[in-house]
Amino acid sequence: MNIPRCYSAHCILWNRTPSELLKEIILVDDCSYAPPFDITHEQDLMAKLNTCTHRGAREATGEVLVFLDAHVEATHNWLPPLLQPIVDDPTRAPRRL
Repeated sequence: MNIPRCYSAHCILWNRTPSELLKEIILVDDCSYAPPFDITHEQDLMAKLNTCTHRGAREATGEVLVFLDAHVEATHNWLPPLLQPIVDDPTRAPRRL
Protein backbone atom coordinates (compact mmCIF):
# COMPACT_ATOMS: atom_id res chain seq x y z
CA MET A 1 0.00 0.00 0.00
CA ASN A 2 1.49 3.31 -0.98
CA ILE A 3 0.44 5.80 1.67
CA PRO A 4 1.29 9.40 0.80
CA ARG A 5 0.42 10.73 4.28
CA CYS A 6 0.99 8.74 7.46
CA TYR A 7 -2.44 9.47 8.93
CA SER A 8 -3.90 7.47 6.03
CA ALA A 9 -2.40 4.31 7.52
CA HIS A 10 -4.34 4.81 10.74
CA CYS A 11 -7.59 5.47 8.89
CA ILE A 12 -7.23 2.45 6.61
CA LEU A 13 -6.31 0.06 9.42
CA TRP A 14 -9.07 1.33 11.76
CA ASN A 15 -11.70 1.06 9.03
CA ARG A 16 -10.68 -2.39 7.80
CA THR A 17 -10.12 -4.13 11.13
CA PRO A 18 -12.86 -5.45 13.44
CA SER A 19 -12.88 -3.03 16.40
CA GLU A 20 -12.88 -5.82 18.97
CA LEU A 21 -9.52 -7.03 17.62
CA LEU A 22 -7.69 -3.70 17.47
CA LYS A 23 -6.33 -2.13 20.62
CA GLU A 24 -3.82 0.33 19.21
CA ILE A 25 -1.79 1.24 16.16
CA ILE A 26 1.84 2.14 16.64
CA LEU A 27 3.19 3.66 13.48
CA VAL A 28 6.95 3.33 13.08
CA ASP A 29 8.00 5.89 10.52
CA ASP A 30 11.18 5.03 8.65
CA CYS A 31 12.45 8.58 8.21
CA SER A 32 9.76 10.18 6.06
CA TYR A 33 10.02 13.93 5.79
CA ALA A 34 6.97 15.48 7.48
CA PRO A 35 4.73 13.21 9.52
CA PRO A 36 1.44 14.95 10.37
CA PHE A 37 1.19 13.49 13.89
CA ASP A 38 2.82 13.84 17.29
CA ILE A 39 6.23 12.22 17.59
CA THR A 40 6.83 10.48 20.92
CA HIS A 41 10.42 9.50 20.14
CA GLU A 42 12.66 10.50 17.28
CA GLN A 43 15.67 8.46 16.22
CA ASP A 44 18.66 9.79 14.33
CA LEU A 45 17.93 9.77 10.59
CA MET A 46 20.50 7.02 10.15
CA ALA A 47 18.83 4.73 12.70
CA LYS A 48 17.92 1.35 11.31
CA LEU A 49 14.25 0.48 10.85
CA ASN A 50 14.94 -2.54 13.05
CA THR A 51 15.79 -0.30 16.01
CA CYS A 52 12.64 1.75 15.49
CA THR A 53 10.49 -1.36 15.15
CA HIS A 54 11.88 -2.77 18.40
CA ARG A 55 11.04 0.46 20.19
CA GLY A 56 7.51 0.32 18.80
CA ALA A 57 7.19 -3.25 20.07
CA ARG A 58 8.36 -2.19 23.54
CA GLU A 59 5.77 0.60 23.59
CA ALA A 60 2.93 -1.71 22.53
CA THR A 61 0.34 -2.76 25.10
CA GLY A 62 -1.61 -5.31 23.06
CA GLU A 63 -1.46 -9.08 23.43
CA VAL A 64 -0.49 -9.78 19.81
CA LEU A 65 1.76 -7.63 17.64
CA VAL A 66 1.39 -7.56 13.87
CA PHE A 67 4.03 -5.81 11.79
CA LEU A 68 3.05 -4.44 8.38
CA ASP A 69 5.42 -2.86 5.90
CA ALA A 70 4.45 0.06 3.66
CA HIS A 71 3.93 -2.23 0.66
CA VAL A 72 1.34 -4.42 2.46
CA GLU A 73 -2.32 -3.72 1.70
CA ALA A 74 -4.73 -4.29 4.56
CA THR A 75 -7.97 -5.40 2.90
CA HIS A 76 -11.33 -5.55 4.67
CA ASN A 77 -11.26 -7.98 7.62
CA TRP A 78 -7.56 -8.77 7.05
CA LEU A 79 -6.68 -9.50 10.68
CA PRO A 80 -8.89 -12.46 11.72
CA PRO A 81 -7.19 -14.99 9.40
CA LEU A 82 -3.80 -13.97 10.80
CA LEU A 83 -4.99 -14.41 14.38
CA GLN A 84 -6.87 -17.69 13.88
CA PRO A 85 -3.82 -19.98 14.32
CA ILE A 86 -3.11 -18.27 17.67
CA VAL A 87 -6.75 -18.64 18.72
CA ASP A 88 -6.62 -22.33 17.79
CA ASP A 89 -3.36 -22.93 19.66
CA PRO A 90 -2.07 -20.08 21.88
CA THR A 91 1.30 -21.82 22.31
CA ARG A 92 2.10 -20.89 18.69
CA ALA A 93 2.67 -17.28 19.66
CA PRO A 94 5.90 -16.35 21.42
CA ARG A 95 5.55 -14.61 24.77
CA ARG A 96 6.92 -11.20 25.66
CA LEU A 97 10.10 -11.41 27.69
